[in-house]
Amino acid sequence: MQSLSRTRLAWLAGFLVLVSAAVLWWQFGRAPSPSQMLAWLPAGDGPTLYLDFALLRRTGLLERLAGDARLADEEYRAFIGATGFDYRRDLDAALVRWHDDATLFVLAGRFDRARLEKYAVAQGGRCANGLCSLPAATPGRRISFMQLNRGTLALATSTDPMAAALISRSNRTPNPGAPMSPLWLMLPKPYLKSMEGLPSGISAFLEALGGAERAAFLLRPTNNGVDVVLEAPCTSAAVASRVAGRLTQATSLLKSLLAREGKQPERDDLSGVLTAGTFRGDQDTVRGFWPVPKEFLDKLTLPGGK
Repeated sequence: MQSLSRTRLAWLAGFLVLVSAAVLWWQFGRAPSPSQMLAWLPAGDGPTLYLDFALLRRTGLLERLAGDARLADEEYRAFIGATGFDYRRDLDAALVRWHDDATLFVLAGRFDRARLEKYAVAQGGRCANGLCSLPAATPGRRISFMQLNRGTLALATSTDPMAAALISRSNRTPNPGAPMSPLWLMLPKPYLKSMEGLPSGISAFLEALGGAERAAFLLRPTNNGVDVVLEAPCTSAAVASRVAGRLTQATSLLKSLLAREGKQPERDDLSGVLTAGTFRGDQDTVRGFWPVPKEFLDKLTLPGGK
C-alpha cells in the first residue's frame, strides 16, 4: 500500500512537472501570434505593418523582396558581425506601429541579448534593468530595446530614450484583430486620405477610401507573383457600396489619364498594378483585389529599379 502511494506520488509529481513545463513553454517559448503582438502595443492607433519573415523566407518571397544578401551595405555587415543577428536568417516576424512621434517594433526571432547589449554600449548607449538605449542616425532620436521573452524583442525609435518600455506583455490593448496574411498593412480611419509624398495614383485610392472605418491591405503569394487584397469595413452596406464605387471610378480615371498621355499600363510598372484593381461592396465591407505580376516584383529587386 505504501509502495502504491509512493508510485502515485511519483506519477503526480511527474505530471505537475510536465504541466509546468508546458505552461512555461506557452508563455515564454512559443512565438507570439500577430494578435498577441498587437495587444502588447500601447493604447492608441497608427499605421501598422506586419511581416511573417519565416513564411516569406520559406516561400522564397523574402529573397525576392530583400534582394541579394551579398549587396548589403558595409554598415549592416558590421552590425551582423557584432551582434550575430541577420534579419534574413534570424527574424521570424515583425510588427511595426507608427505611434505619435515613435516607431514601435515587436520582433520575434533569435536574438543574442548579451551581444546586442554589448553593441549598444559600443555605439555610445547604455543598458539598465534590461532596457538599452543608444543614439539613432537621426539627430535628437534614440533607439531603445528590451527583451519581452526568450524569442521576442521590443524595439523603438523615438525622442523618448525609453520608448521600448511602452511595449509590454502585460498590455491588453484592444485591437480589431490581425488579418490572415504573411504581410499586411492596416491603416486607421484618419489615414484614409491623400498624403503628401505618395504617388498620385496611390493618394487617389486612399482618398476614395474615405468613409471606411479602416483599411487592411493583405499580401498573398501566388504562382505568378502576389495578390494584394483590400478589406475595409464600413458602418453600413450603403457606405461600403459608395466607397467601392469611388475606388472603381478612381481606377477608371487613372486609365483615362494614361490613355490621354498616349500610355498603356505596363505589367512591370505601378500603373499596371493600380489599373488592374477590382472592387465590390460585400455587405458592410469593401473588398478589393490587385494582381501583382512577377515582372513588377523583379523590377523592384533590381539595382536602381531597372
